[in-house]
Amino acid sequence: MWKNLDLLKYSKNFVLLATVWLQCFVLLVKACGQYIELGSQSTRSISISNTYAPYSNCIWVVEASSGYRVELNISSFVGQELSGSCVDYITVRDGSDSSDEVLGKTCTTLSNSLVTSTARWMWIQFKSDGEITTSGLTATLSTVYAGSVISNYSSPLESCKSFQYKCDNHICLTRAYLCDGFEDCGCSDCDESACTGLPFSRTELLGMSIGIGSFISIGIFVFSCLYERYRKIRAIRQGNLELDPLAGDSKKSKIAWHK
Repeated sequence: MWKNLDLLKYSKNFVLLATVWLQCFVLLVKACGQYIELGSQSTRSISISNTYAPYSNCIWVVEASSGYRVELNISSFVGQELSGSCVDYITVRDGSDSSDEVLGKTCTTLSNSLVTSTARWMWIQFKSDGEITTSGLTATLSTVYAGSVISNYSSPLESCKSFQYKCDNHICLTRAYLCDGFEDCGCSDCDESACTGLPFSRTELLGMSIGIGSFISIGIFVFSCLYERYRKIRAIRQGNLELDPLAGDSKKSKIAWHK
């Protein structure tokens, strides 16, 4: 019984520590991902600081003016590799969609690296895991004149269907992913900003989930202990009755004589 009480005590302490840790775990999240239109002479900077959030998913969709290509100049980028796989990496595609041809994908260190699209559109993604952060990304977007050879290219940006949500970076997202606690669009607060319901942050919801789950587990544990104790007591009582079987016979005999 004392062992069971010790287990309950340790379980309660674990739940308290986990909840406090989640409440104190504060992330500094920087804006990431957007739709960018580039004029003939315009330039834009994109960056990911070294305080980017775990599991970041930042997607930029870039469109240049008619007759121009998009040029990405990566001033600095430091990715991360783990067990031979890229976990913090950048992907550049020749178009406006995640299914377009890959112009480059890397988790290595880059400096003054140029990537140019074949037409007017470029798709850029930065993605990370939940572990150690790196120094992030610093890059500049500009246009390169290509002439009429690409002027007749039709826009690959499709209109979102009725069951889809149009993100600020012009990505179409299935509405089932809205307000699920994750940035599915690939831009900050794109699919999480207009949510209604309980005013809890993701960290608070995680803490509540762990707390409720732990409470249920402890309840099951306590019930199992009590039920096991009940079974033992019942078995002992049944054993005592079996040790004195004549008591029942004697009682029956006395009742019979009175008749």
